[in-house]
Amino acid sequence: MKAAITIKRGAIELGALPADEALELLEHGFLLPNDLWLVAGGEDWLPLSQLQSALAGPTSSASVTSRVREKLAAAGNSVARTASQASARLKSLAGRSQDQLTGAATQMLDSFTPQLKKLVSHELLKQPVRSVQKTVHNDEFMRKLFGATYDCLPKPVCRFVTEDTFIQFCLTRRRQLVPEVAMAEAPASAVLVQSSATSSKTVAIIGASNDRAKFGNKAVRAFLQQGYEVFPVNPKEEAIEGLRAFKRIAEVPVRPHQISVYLPPAVLLKVLPEIAERGCDELWLNPGTESHEVLAEAERLELNVIQACSIVGVGLSPEAL
Repeated sequence: MKAAITIKRGAIELGALPADEALELLEHGFLLPNDLWLVAGGEDWLPLSQLQSALAGPTSSASVTSRVREKLAAAGNSVARTASQASARLKSLAGRSQDQLTGAATQMLDSFTPQLKKLVSHELLKQPVRSVQKTVHNDEFMRKLFGATYDCLPKPVCRFVTEDTFIQFCLTRRRQLVPEVAMAEAPASAVLVQSSATSSKTVAIIGASNDRAKFGNKAVRAFLQQGYEVFPVNPKEEAIEGLRAFKRIAEVPVRPHQISVYLPPAVLLKVLPEIAERGCDELWLNPGTESHEVLAEAERLELNVIQACSIVGVGLSPEAL
């Protein structure tokens, strides 16, 4: 049996699971580097940021990683008992309805919101709908959408919650998970996912493209259809969809309400300081643009990050463009 470790967030114990599964959840962002872990039979809680090095092997005979690795290897029956008890606890957790969820499960699911928004956006792109606004209040549709999202979760997450409970959780938080919903009940003249001021209908699209098959082009057309003033940013283009293309975000003549990004994480990481200097109310990181480093730097720069598809966020489906 693989060695189990217990995970804790703040004062709340989240449960026990194999160390390799904890690393998988950490990699996907479902666990946090400052969450704590404890090996069976251990005494000291350590941050998850140290787990990988602990499993990799010691760097010196007196190192913490050496002691932890020895404990993992020697856990034996104690680990088996811990894992068995944890499994029973998690099964009990998963069988409860949403209003009966323990504080640990609710806190864990709530902390997943950025990752869930990204997964929901991915699944929403596959749906044959022209306007998200017409479907978000359809419970049957949303149940299917959140069910498909559950299937995309890292397998270890399913230890903590069943599909039915996950769907129920998502339904009660659809306003958070589907960005467009927040303005779904606004008058028809209102534009989704923006402030009420008309002057806020400005967006800069970094990574805009002249290739109509690419999302960087579809985003330009989507925002234009929704009445936005669009500023495409691409250092290799002079014009995109009839609009002047800017070489850098710093050249955009206004402070945009939104900045929507279509860049690889390594490239985006270098551009983030310039984005922060230009300023915006919302920085939309479309699927495929984010990484742990990008999110950490964006947080350091105090940018208001939304991890979701900006096309869906403005109320359209990329498949319709």
